[in-house]
Amino acid sequence: MHAVVTQICEEFGFDAGSAEAARLVSAVDKAPGVGDGLAAEDEELVAAVRTALSKLAAGAGASAGKWDEAIATAVSIALGGAELVMRGEIASGKKKVVRGLAADFVFMVCLPVVEQDEALSLSRRAGELLKRELRG
Repeated sequence: MHAVVTQICEEFGFDAGSAEAARLVSAVDKAPGVGDGLAAEDEELVAAVRTALSKLAAGAGASAGKWDEAIATAVSIALGGAELVMRGEIASGKKKVVRGLAADFVFMVCLPVVEQDEALSLSRRAGELLKRELRG
């Protein structure tokens, strides 16, 4: 997921490594997690996907110059929703499903930051990159 997010940030001109994006990631990552109970490797997967998604949203927000407390809250809620879905799928023995949902997660976390068409473009691109990654 990290490689996909990095490529999307590059392709869409999002500076996810900027000081502003780092500040935004920090604000979003202060939101509490939704629980424990998964195996250590599954916890790592959930944390890695959440971090990658928060960097993507922050990069989009920093590039668009569009970020305020309401947007940070909306992104945090979207991240929490993605995390709940991931945890539910993993807990039900469907860990492989999580990868297939990544494009949907990209849409969810980017929608508060960019226009709907751009969020859809980001989501589609994530889906393309993930399919390529699975084939490769």
